[in-house]
Amino acid sequence: MPIAFDKDAFGTAMNGQSAISLDAYNTTDFGWNGGGNNMEYSHGDWDYRTWLPDQSPSLQDAIILVSCKIDQDRSGKDDHLVLLGFFNRSGNILAVQAGVESIKHNSGGNTGVIYASSDYDSSMYASSDAQVISAFESQLMHAIADARNGKSDAGLDFMANIAVINLRCIQDSITYAA
Repeated sequence: MPIAFDKDAFGTAMNGQSAISLDAYNTTDFGWNGGGNNMEYSHGDWDYRTWLPDQSPSLQDAIILVSCKIDQDRSGKDDHLVLLGFFNRSGNILAVQAGVESIKHNSGGNTGVIYASSDYDSSMYASSDAQVISAFESQLMHAIADARNGKSDAGLDFMANIAVINLRCIQDSITYAA
C-alpha cells in the first residue's frame, strides 16, 4: 500500500477533537458532506469548513504533500487559510506552511516554511513534531494578526487553532504499508 492520506481516518480524528463540533458525523461518511468534498464544524459561535485535502505522494512513496483549504464561514465571504504539510512514511511532519486571506479585512499573510530538524539553520527548524506544530502555530498567529489589520476578530484569530487541529488530524491520517 503506497503512502496516502486516509480521508475516513481524518474524519474520525476531527470528530475526536474537543475544541470543535462536527455538524454531522457517522461511520458511513465520517463527517464529510457535499458529496464528500467538505467537512463543516463549529467552535462556539464560529463556523468553519475544511475542504477535502489533496494529496501528492513522491516517487517511491518516501513522502507525501497534503494540502487543504479551510474556510471561516462568513455569509458567503469566507476568510480562508491554505495549509500545506509534508509527511514521511511514519506520519512525521517534515515541513509545514500556511497562507491566510481575510476577505472581511481585505488582507492576508503567510507563515514561513517550518522544517523538521536540521543542523543548517535552527531558527527555521524544530527537532520534534510538537516543536514544528508550536513554531507553526506561533507564526500563523502573527500572519493572522497581519491579516486582521489591527482590528478585533476572534473568529479569524481562532483559525490558528483550527489549522493546528487540521494539521494534527492530517498527521494521524497518513498511511503507509511496505
